[in-house]
Amino acid sequence: MNLLYLRCFLTAIAVLSFASVAKAQDMPVFYDYVENGVLQGGRITVDRGNPDHRRVFGLDPLGRVAGPVWSVTTVLDNGPITNRIDIVMLGDGYTTGETTTYAAHVDAILASFFAGEPFAAYSTYFNVHRVDVVSNESGVDEIDLGIFKDTALDMEYGCFGIARLLCINISKTYDAAASAPAVDQILALANSTRYGGAGYPFDNLGTVAGNNSSAVEIGLHEFGHSFADLADEYDYADGTTYIDPEPSEPNVSIFNAPTQIAQSRKWYRWMNLPSVDTFEGAYYTQFGIYRPTSNSKMRSLNRPFEEINIEQFVISIYEIVSPIDDATPSSPVPLPHTTEFFVTPLQPIDHNLDVQWFIDGVEVIGAVSSTFIPSDVCPALGLHDVAVTVIDNTARVRDPNARALWMTDTRQWQIDVSEECEIQPANAIVWDPTLNPTPWPNANPLATTRSLRFTVTGLAGPAKPEAIKVTMVDLQHPKPANLTAQAPSNFTTYDTRLNGVCNGGTLNGHHCDADADCPPLPVVVGRCSSMVTCTAAGEANGCARWVGKPGTFLESQDLGVGGGIYIAARLQCTPFYYDWTTEGLIAVVGAEIVPSSEYSVQTYGASCMGAEDGCTNVSTAVTMYTRRAGDAAPGFNPPLSATQPDALDVAAVVTKLKSLPGALVKAITQLQPNVPELNANVNALDIAAVVDGVKRVKYAFSGPCTCPSAVTCGESCTDCAGMCVKTCSGGTNDGQPCIDSTRHCPGGTCGTPLCRDRCGRCRP
Repeated sequence: MNLLYLRCFLTAIAVLSFASVAKAQDMPVFYDYVENGVLQGGRITVDRGNPDHRRVFGLDPLGRVAGPVWSVTTVLDNGPITNRIDIVMLGDGYTTGETTTYAAHVDAILASFFAGEPFAAYSTYFNVHRVDVVSNESGVDEIDLGIFKDTALDMEYGCFGIARLLCINISKTYDAAASAPAVDQILALANSTRYGGAGYPFDNLGTVAGNNSSAVEIGLHEFGHSFADLADEYDYADGTTYIDPEPSEPNVSIFNAPTQIAQSRKWYRWMNLPSVDTFEGAYYTQFGIYRPTSNSKMRSLNRPFEEINIEQFVISIYEIVSPIDDATPSSPVPLPHTTEFFVTPLQPIDHNLDVQWFIDGVEVIGAVSSTFIPSDVCPALGLHDVAVTVIDNTARVRDPNARALWMTDTRQWQIDVSEECEIQPANAIVWDPTLNPTPWPNANPLATTRSLRFTVTGLAGPAKPEAIKVTMVDLQHPKPANLTAQAPSNFTTYDTRLNGVCNGGTLNGHHCDADADCPPLPVVVGRCSSMVTCTAAGEANGCARWVGKPGTFLESQDLGVGGGIYIAARLQCTPFYYDWTTEGLIAVVGAEIVPSSEYSVQTYGASCMGAEDGCTNVSTAVTMYTRRAGDAAPGFNPPLSATQPDALDVAAVVTKLKSLPGALVKAITQLQPNVPELNANVNALDIAAVVDGVKRVKYAFSGPCTCPSAVTCGESCTDCAGMCVKTCSGGTNDGQPCIDSTRHCPGGTCGTPLCRDRCGRCRP
């Protein structure tokens, strides 16, 4: 840096105070260092309207000559610069003979830069370019020590009279960065071991000592300033009180938790998390100002950024990139309705962006893949608008306005439907007949006590949405029969078997084929009479249910081998259209799936959407059966066809519960009465169920839920008389049961537990 300018500058302004920020041309610069193991620093202000300031920081273009074009290496290439965040790494004080050293410093920082949140998830959104800037002398200026070097970017410690503030000539920096293919952010490395750094939010620029052991940590901290516009969260424990207005930065506030919640300020949406609150002390002041978490990387090094700062990072990422990387090109004329439209989302590492196609502004149910052919859903003759929306529903962001503004993108076209399209027939249900050889007992482990497992398959071709209907045929006739104490409850009104119903006797109301099926003895002639209805009181669709949204669950969540993920879906009261052919084996669960019972399953084609009653575009119905009540799946003590669980089965479940060596993969028998927590391993309820089986106690399954259900989520688990179930918030498994965020909620978080009824639905 020119020493004459420096002396004039220091004489004129001495040390600048961050409290002087007042004018639009003022530029805050953050500086940070570690002293006695504690992160310290401050905030100064550069007045871009002040000629002296402009000269010091190289902001005055008059008489300035553009710098040379330097050699560039793209060290991280994740895609086109038009839709990536391009970080440019620069070095100052590295001579021609030190270019290898500079490259090693860059590699050392990048080795850890993308390891933590949120960069680990969004690393695919970044390119990194290393510009090999060469200086005449090794090292950088250290004004406080009287050391001055001839370097390309005029980096220096001690500017503004602050020893650890690492300044740089901004104009020369951007001249050098222009050698890279694109520039969104700059991280400049000083050839020094001396701790120091600075963040320039207005210039998307950070500085760091390239050869310091904490280079990556201070680089990330400065990136918080320069990229996400975050404030420092540390204070000096010096008894000072903040008296200025509310800061603009998102991670500090003068409002405490009750006020933020009441007035919907800053991080109020996160206050339900135990780690988020208003912790007093931030922004270099001990009292009167708050930070969102106890300790984050903006307060101490070697810490996570934590939720509020991570949210701001993700929003800042989408302020630069679009969720859509590529799509069918726009067209000045309507396209044929047989056009295969495509969209390519910009995918993070740990979750997929959500895709939804529309026709004339109406959501096409089930059209959620990267391709879409309008003719598959048969729009009417004429012109129609086709659109696709891609959105990142990550739980890392809770601000709906930011999600709508930055994290959502849409493409739109027009199509011309000039001829009637052919209705796509419904795909077939496939259920291996060997699953029900007699039909009971079922030897194949895919035939479970509490689920139906099948696939939906069709001819190769475009994806198409379909709904799956499950009809309860016979919930009353176990073969072989359950033990007397294990006889099922009266589920007559929920199924379609019309052979007969017991009129009186101990099984009054139960299904029967003959009078002998209706004890007590002697048989009363006419005791088995015709059945009248299969619809329970108050139900809209009685004996039928629809398969809901599928989700990915972890069969071997804590074993790691021998299991793998599986796809499961619950029964619900309304149709759900989806391209089921992409899911493979599906496990359908719900209170309606009870042991030792018979079901009929079929698909409804897309043409049935909204008009399922009377629709003929349905697949051939496939008959399926569940295992007998209390029977254990192979892998426990495999029982004979005439036996039920014994003491060895109980021991196996206890072994699983205790996670002992040799424990089995998740108990697919699902012996507990209800399974709202699909990801849960066996627990005390499973043990109790097996013990009950050994003791030959009463039938444990309470049967179908009434339909429709109008309950909504909202009741917490406190003093809950039902079941406490956590649900994924955001991510690919949004709204599905979870145990923890990492394994069950990719891209989201495992939220606050809600109270569920026996059907797995939220209580009102």
